[in-house]
Amino acid sequence: MPTDFEAIQNLLARYCFVTDTGTARDIAACFWDDCTVDFNGNINQGIEAATRGFARWIEKSRDPVVGLRHLLHPPLIEIEGPRATALSYYDADCHTPKGRPIQLRGLYRDVLEKRDGEWRLLERKVEIWRSLLDQG
Repeated sequence: MPTDFEAIQNLLARYCFVTDTGTARDIAACFWDDCTVDFNGNINQGIEAATRGFARWIEKSRDPVVGLRHLLHPPLIEIEGPRATALSYYDADCHTPKGRPIQLRGLYRDVLEKRDGEWRLLERKVEIWRSLLDQG
Protein backbone atom coordinates (compact mmCIF):
# COMPACT_ATOMS: atom_id res chain seq x y z
CA MET A 1 0.00 0.00 0.00
CA PRO A 2 1.56 3.32 -1.03
CA THR A 3 1.98 6.12 1.45
CA ASP A 4 -0.08 9.29 0.96
CA PHE A 5 3.01 11.00 -0.47
CA GLU A 6 3.56 8.18 -2.97
CA ALA A 7 -0.13 8.12 -3.92
CA ILE A 8 -0.04 11.86 -4.67
CA GLN A 9 3.17 11.51 -6.70
CA ASN A 10 1.55 8.70 -8.70
CA LEU A 11 -1.56 10.80 -9.33
CA LEU A 12 0.52 13.73 -10.58
CA ALA A 13 2.47 11.41 -12.89
CA ARG A 14 -0.73 9.72 -14.13
CA TYR A 15 -2.13 13.15 -15.03
CA CYS A 16 0.89 13.80 -17.27
CA PHE A 17 0.60 10.46 -19.05
CA VAL A 18 -3.16 10.71 -19.68
CA THR A 19 -2.79 14.35 -20.75
CA ASP A 20 -0.34 13.23 -23.41
CA THR A 21 -2.18 10.13 -24.64
CA GLY A 22 -5.58 9.67 -22.98
CA THR A 23 -9.14 10.85 -23.48
CA ALA A 24 -10.86 13.77 -21.78
CA ARG A 25 -12.49 11.25 -19.43
CA ASP A 26 -9.08 9.76 -18.59
CA ILE A 27 -7.85 13.22 -17.60
CA ALA A 28 -11.06 13.93 -15.67
CA ALA A 29 -10.59 10.72 -13.66
CA CYS A 30 -7.72 12.48 -11.84
CA PHE A 31 -10.19 15.06 -10.43
CA TRP A 32 -13.06 15.09 -7.94
CA ASP A 33 -16.57 15.87 -9.21
CA ASP A 34 -16.54 19.28 -7.44
CA CYS A 35 -13.18 20.31 -8.90
CA THR A 36 -12.01 23.65 -10.20
CA VAL A 37 -9.56 23.69 -13.10
CA ASP A 38 -7.94 27.02 -14.00
CA PHE A 39 -6.13 26.53 -17.29
CA ASN A 40 -4.11 29.72 -17.62
CA GLY A 41 -7.15 31.87 -16.74
CA ASN A 42 -9.82 29.70 -18.39
CA ILE A 43 -11.72 28.42 -15.34
CA ASN A 44 -13.89 25.29 -15.36
CA GLN A 45 -16.03 24.53 -12.30
CA GLY A 46 -17.12 20.93 -11.74
CA ILE A 47 -16.16 17.73 -13.49
CA GLU A 48 -18.55 18.13 -16.44
CA ALA A 49 -17.18 21.58 -17.34
CA ALA A 50 -13.62 20.35 -16.78
CA THR A 51 -14.18 17.32 -19.04
CA ARG A 52 -15.54 19.57 -21.80
CA GLY A 53 -12.51 21.82 -21.34
CA PHE A 54 -10.14 18.85 -21.60
CA ALA A 55 -11.94 17.69 -24.77
CA ARG A 56 -11.59 21.17 -26.36
CA TRP A 57 -7.90 21.27 -25.42
CA ILE A 58 -7.33 17.80 -26.91
CA GLU A 59 -9.02 18.81 -30.18
CA LYS A 60 -7.43 22.24 -30.57
CA SER A 61 -4.02 21.90 -28.93
CA ARG A 62 -2.95 18.29 -28.37
CA ASP A 63 -4.14 16.37 -31.42
CA PRO A 64 -2.66 18.78 -34.01
CA VAL A 65 0.87 18.23 -32.64
CA VAL A 66 3.17 15.19 -32.66
CA GLY A 67 4.95 13.52 -29.75
CA LEU A 68 3.57 15.55 -26.85
CA ARG A 69 5.13 14.69 -23.52
CA HIS A 70 4.78 16.42 -20.19
CA LEU A 71 7.78 16.15 -17.90
CA LEU A 72 7.07 16.78 -14.25
CA HIS A 73 9.85 17.98 -12.00
CA PRO A 74 9.91 16.73 -8.40
CA PRO A 75 6.84 18.25 -6.74
CA LEU A 76 6.73 20.08 -3.44
CA ILE A 77 3.96 18.24 -1.59
CA GLU A 78 2.58 19.26 1.81
CA ILE A 79 0.03 16.95 3.41
CA GLU A 80 -2.29 17.93 6.26
CA GLY A 81 -4.74 15.14 7.03
CA PRO A 82 -7.07 14.51 4.07
CA ARG A 83 -5.89 17.64 2.19
CA ALA A 84 -2.64 18.37 0.46
CA THR A 85 -1.07 21.03 -1.69
CA ALA A 86 1.45 20.46 -4.44
CA LEU A 87 3.59 22.77 -6.53
CA SER A 88 5.10 21.17 -9.63
CA TYR A 89 7.17 22.65 -12.40
CA TYR A 90 6.55 21.05 -15.77
CA ASP A 91 8.05 21.09 -19.23
CA ALA A 92 6.00 20.07 -22.26
CA ASP A 93 7.52 19.47 -25.63
CA CYS A 94 6.31 18.29 -29.01
CA HIS A 95 6.52 19.35 -32.63
CA THR A 96 4.23 20.38 -35.43
CA PRO A 97 3.54 17.96 -38.28
CA LYS A 98 6.12 19.94 -40.30
CA GLY A 99 8.74 19.39 -37.58
CA ARG A 100 8.78 22.80 -35.86
CA PRO A 101 9.58 22.20 -32.17
CA ILE A 102 7.30 23.52 -29.44
CA GLN A 103 8.52 23.78 -25.85
CA LEU A 104 6.52 25.11 -22.93
CA ARG A 105 7.35 25.53 -19.28
CA GLY A 106 4.98 26.17 -16.46
CA LEU A 107 3.76 25.49 -12.97
CA TYR A 108 0.93 23.41 -11.57
CA ARG A 109 -0.59 24.74 -8.31
CA ASP A 110 -2.72 21.97 -6.82
CA VAL A 111 -5.04 21.27 -3.93
CA LEU A 112 -5.74 17.58 -3.47
CA GLU A 113 -8.15 15.70 -1.25
CA LYS A 114 -8.28 12.15 -0.01
CA ARG A 115 -11.79 10.71 0.00
CA ASP A 116 -12.60 7.09 0.80
CA GLY A 117 -8.89 6.27 0.71
CA GLU A 118 -8.23 7.83 -2.71
CA TRP A 119 -6.34 11.01 -3.58
CA ARG A 120 -7.57 13.18 -6.46
CA LEU A 121 -7.19 16.77 -7.54
CA LEU A 122 -9.73 19.22 -6.13
CA GLU A 123 -8.17 22.37 -7.59
CA ARG A 124 -5.58 22.77 -10.30
CA LYS A 125 -4.19 26.04 -11.55
CA VAL A 126 -2.10 25.62 -14.69
CA GLU A 127 0.35 28.43 -15.33
CA ILE A 128 1.81 28.41 -18.83
CA TRP A 129 5.01 30.36 -19.13
CA ARG A 130 6.36 31.76 -22.37
CA SER A 131 7.92 29.19 -24.63
CA LEU A 132 11.66 29.33 -24.98
CA LEU A 133 11.12 29.12 -28.74
CA ASP A 134 8.44 31.83 -28.88
CA GLN A 135 10.34 34.92 -29.87
CA GLY A 136 7.37 36.72 -31.46
